[in-house]
Amino acid sequence: METLSPQAYADAAPGFSIDDVAVAIWEPEFGYADAFGATNAIAKAARTQGAKVLQNALVRGLRRQGDRIIGVDLANGDRLAADTVVLAAGPWTRRLLRTADLDLPLHVERHPMAVLDASGKARQIMPFAWCDDISCNYGRPDNEGVILAGTWAGGGTGLRHDEPVRPRRVEDPDHYMEGVEERESVVIVKTFASRIPAMAQLGIRPGYAGLYDMSPDDLPVIGPMPNVGGLIVAAGSSGHGFKTGPAVGEAIAHLVTFGHQRILEPFSPARFGAV
Repeated sequence: METLSPQAYADAAPGFSIDDVAVAIWEPEFGYADAFGATNAIAKAARTQGAKVLQNALVRGLRRQGDRIIGVDLANGDRLAADTVVLAAGPWTRRLLRTADLDLPLHVERHPMAVLDASGKARQIMPFAWCDDISCNYGRPDNEGVILAGTWAGGGTGLRHDEPVRPRRVEDPDHYMEGVEERESVVIVKTFASRIPAMAQLGIRPGYAGLYDMSPDDLPVIGPMPNVGGLIVAAGSSGHGFKTGPAVGEAIAHLVTFGHQRILEPFSPARFGAV
């Protein structure tokens, strides 16, 4: 990652306002991926290395024996035994922890995305993935047809913004509003008006919403659960999980195989006290 002066930022982002910008961060090798395709590619690679992938296998709960997790129970009645269980269930993490009388202070937020009709000029208007810590928004082009845009309420940087309303909480991740109302998209677009005026001229298409599993400090929760053996948690990614997923997976593999990993210390579940 590189730092850019306001002028260098203006040169890289023609048509963008530089008001209030003191420094910009540029990631030359940035990218984005199709989540469905990427996940299936990872699963395929895992199979070639000997992993057994069970799709559409609903986990009903963790199996606990005394002070240790010894496997999982599936909804079809099957029981899977394991020396170590890695719980990486996103918004469903807390529900599964409770089946073993465990808990973490996680919550689930619904994050809406506006889909804007760019009429073949998406990369002309927004030529890169974008996150604005002043206007509190983010976005990226999706081919030339549309721009995807959302609001950024802070988190993961040690700073939460007061301006944006925090996304609504979701109690049941199996049932939430997946569509986005037009008024929600309008609110998102308005945050871009002063920074990227051309955004305000775009049409609004039906948007969509996804779920983030959030931690109290907006940082991931990764590591062994305290007070119980055989259970490692990878949760609370707070919106950063897709990009950091490969590195997190590698670190957890090392944790399971070799034991303590210093790089994971700041993300330990133990930082929230007894659970």
